[in-house]
Amino acid sequence: MSELYLDPLSAKVLKMGLESSNQSSDLPIMVYLQLIAFTPDVRTYNMRQKDLEKLIEIEERYRDHWLLSDYDYGYSEFNRELFFSTIKVSAIIEMWLEEYSEEKINEMYGVTSGDLHHLVERYKWLVYCALEISKIYKWKDHKKVLNKINIRLNYGVKEELIHLVKIRGVGRVRARTLFDNGFKDSKDILNANMNDLAILTGFGSQIAKNIFENARKENRIIGVNDTLAVDDENSVSQTSLSNFFE
Repeated sequence: MSELYLDPLSAKVLKMGLESSNQSSDLPIMVYLQLIAFTPDVRTYNMRQKDLEKLIEIEERYRDHWLLSDYDYGYSEFNRELFFSTIKVSAIIEMWLEEYSEEKINEMYGVTSGDLHHLVERYKWLVYCALEISKIYKWKDHKKVLNKINIRLNYGVKEELIHLVKIRGVGRVRARTLFDNGFKDSKDILNANMNDLAILTGFGSQIAKNIFENARKENRIIGVNDTLAVDDENSVSQTSLSNFFE
């Protein structure tokens, strides 16, 4: 794992957590986010009194699924507070993945746009590292979930938009607009009239033309009837480490 240029303790935390449930195929995404928050590479945030009720509810909801908990570090009030701070970080990232606005995330957890962007970048790197660790140890189920998280982190979208954000020129906002208007993937776009795209809010004729052409290119790559192979060896997570930050 040395070629990942990862803090050795972070590597240990990720491996220990993934190894604790390496046969599970139905773990909630939240438990992966919380595992990453346990690494020393992620900055945790102090709990505010008004955060506590929400965080306790999250802890109870996922209590039977956590890959690491305060007990893994020896129970104490300090570790209990640390544990809840990792849940707070996880909840912030989950809101990003669920397409909440930066303003709403700040309102909920007091995180500025700058801090949010830094946190998302940290998570991109650590999810990539967790994905590589899963490949090394052949943890196929973890690899599939982490690959999905990796793509969603890059765009801040729900899983249903993954097909659309793979089209060049389609980001978080345009993907949501397309999806809500019945365009689920590149095939739907190509089956439509270009004017159907142009009339969408925030589009126009030139943007519609560009998206239509890029959908055609994307469709040529994946094939009209292909579905997104989230565990494909050529997916987003397979970029080299040197290219990851470009």
